[in-house]
Order: sequence, then C-alpha cells, then structure tokens
Amino acid sequence: MENPLCILTTQLFPFFPQFFFCFLQLLFFISCTST
Repeated sequence: MENPLCILTTQLFPFFPQFFFCFLQLLFFISCTST
C-alpha cells in the first residue's frame, strides 16, 4: 500500500530517499494524532 504523501514528496524531491519523507510524515502523523 503506497502512501500518497510519500509518492508526492518523492516526485517533488526526487533527490531525497523516499523512506526519509515517509519517516518524517509518520512522525508528524503520530505527533498530530497523539496530541
């Protein structure tokens, strides 16, 4: 299952690893939902 945000960020920043953005987005999602 692909994450649309991961795909979008990879298209915007192809010079960055996809998992890096996925990881940041995951942390952001957790911080938002846990608050």
